[in-house]
Amino acid sequence: MVKKVLKGLIAYMALVGLVTFPLFIMEESHQCLTFGTWPAQDAKRWDLVMTGTSMMEKNLIIMDRVNTYFGWIQPLAWLSYRAYHESAEFYTEALRAKVFAYAPELFVGKHVEFRFKPNSISTLKDGSYAASNGNVRVLYGSPPGMVMQDVKGVLMQDGNLLTIDTRK
Repeated sequence: MVKKVLKGLIAYMALVGLVTFPLFIMEESHQCLTFGTWPAQDAKRWDLVMTGTSMMEKNLIIMDRVNTYFGWIQPLAWLSYRAYHESAEFYTEALRAKVFAYAPELFVGKHVEFRFKPNSISTLKDGSYAASNGNVRVLYGSPPGMVMQDVKGVLMQDGNLLTIDTRK
């Protein structure tokens, strides 16, 4: 009887290892990517930081799938890796916000969401409004005001300007 219990426990531990070890390696991978973005930020190489965030996102997708579908095998590890995943997603999102603040041109053609406070507002020939903060111009159908606001849209290159058109 004791031998059967021990064999069952060994089999369970092996199965747990098949799930938790890859999760551990994915966690370590994310940490290496995080550490790699630090010197890139110091060097003001926002293109490298952006590459790092893209790699982080891919890693987190795989980690989430492994933990969701197989992590339940070891409930404490499932909880731990879920918490790590949420924290790592937050870090990645915050890092992307930093890249956007310093190098918004890297987001041309991509959907972005950010907080925006214009420094100036002008009326366009068609009666719409253009608000700018010096880095990004946002087009509005009605006067936006000089207050902080949430902006969502696709960042486009319009000559020398980076523009988001919220009129659509």
